[in-house]
Amino acid sequence: MQRRQLLSLVEVACVVGYGADREKVSALKHATGPMSLPIVILNHDEKWDCHQCGFCCRGSLIPLSVEDVERLRRQKWEERSDYRKTRIMVRDRGASGSFRLAHRSDGSCVFLNEDGLCRIHSEFGSEAKPTVCQTFPLQLIPHEKQAVLTIRRACPSAAADLGNATSNHLPFIKELVRDNRLKAESIAPPLLKAGEARDWKTLRIVLESVVESIRGLAILFPVGLWLLRWLSHGREPSVQDMLHIVVALDRSQGFEPLCGPLHRWRLYALGAHQELERLVVWYAR
Repeated sequence: MQRRQLLSLVEVACVVGYGADREKVSALKHATGPMSLPIVILNHDEKWDCHQCGFCCRGSLIPLSVEDVERLRRQKWEERSDYRKTRIMVRDRGASGSFRLAHRSDGSCVFLNEDGLCRIHSEFGSEAKPTVCQTFPLQLIPHEKQAVLTIRRACPSAAADLGNATSNHLPFIKELVRDNRLKAESIAPPLLKAGEARDWKTLRIVLESVVESIRGLAILFPVGLWLLRWLSHGREPSVQDMLHIVVALDRSQGFEPLCGPLHRWRLYALGAHQELERLVVWYAR
């Protein structure tokens, strides 16, 4: 039976007096939480497996959930001689009231052994580690109607596509979601401005337009230099040449070479051969 149907039946039982009360219904709703999104993978299956390089155990900030903190405390590291004077958790300044794993002076995790392996993993197993440590570099990206399981390239093995396909990691991630250790819930799109909400599809169109505008600004200078070089025909560019280019870059007004179908063809040819990006690199040098 689906959770929504279950909640409806409990509410009906509350009304007709079958032993449930409003507080229990509220508690049940709170415990079950929002509905999880279906989890999918990308069409081009990525690959990853941990090759125990220890790269992620050095310099990484590992946030701890309430369950992570409780699990670490049950392991009683403070009773071990080599951890009695070592803090295994510190307050996370970026999140009020939460903790993260502590570091040694060299930036490595306090649980990283000299052999490059995790002390928690070697003594208690993978499931005893913090959730972030169990899942990295796997990550869930929520969308409107689904969450996408993908792989971060911050791990050397992930960057090289070494290991099992993402589809093989999917059952493990789904289990963590069922246990409420990972979230696969939709996120409301941010407001475009105060009081103006839009759906993700509209927001995506707006963002793509902004990105394209930024890209246009990024190539504006090298394109201007290219035009200046083309206009001056090998001679020393003059101030008048530069003024012509400034006018040309402002909607091509008053500058014949950048007007009409010839200009559109020139831009199309440059874009098709990725010459605009090459011009950026060429002039940067």
